[in-house]
Amino acid sequence: QQMSTRIDELLELARGETGQLKLELVEINLRALLLESANSLAPEAKRLTHRLQIDVPARLPSIVADGKRVKQVVCNLLINAMKFTPPGGHVCLRAHQEAQEIIIEVQDDGPGINEAEQKKLFQSYYRIAPDRSRVGGLGLGLALSKTLIDLHQGRIWVDSREGSGSTFAFAL
Repeated sequence: QQMSTRIDELLELARGETGQLKLELVEINLRALLLESANSLAPEAKRLTHRLQIDVPARLPSIVADGKRVKQVVCNLLINAMKFTPPGGHVCLRAHQEAQEIIIEVQDDGPGINEAEQKKLFQSYYRIAPDRSRVGGLGLGLALSKTLIDLHQGRIWVDSREGSGSTFAFAL
């Protein structure tokens, strides 16, 4: 399953880079999508003894987006947060509206990321040096997430300091 996922990521990233990846834009219930994403990963959080907190307002506007792709980004950010958070740690999915944007954030209390590494995180195949042997993956998840958010004309970023955890966020 992991190999299949990695092959799919490679193909989707290649399609995104060549302009062949198309979105299926429809009105989606963002709150329901976020809850479904978090609930689908709750067993993994439990297995890793993480506290998975969901902080999504009851009244979150619907948006026009590709629900499958937005869910893919949310799940990727949650999986990454769980990978890098020590056992018993805390991962939080939150959302809120700011002006005309919806901001979705995934916060963890992992080791944090230094500023130099942050500048490279959304590049294809990039992985932080200490984690290359410890954590699986090809370094495509964040690059693909950026491609998908860019296709939605949104933005994606990270806020982190070494020793203080990380918050990955995107705006639509």
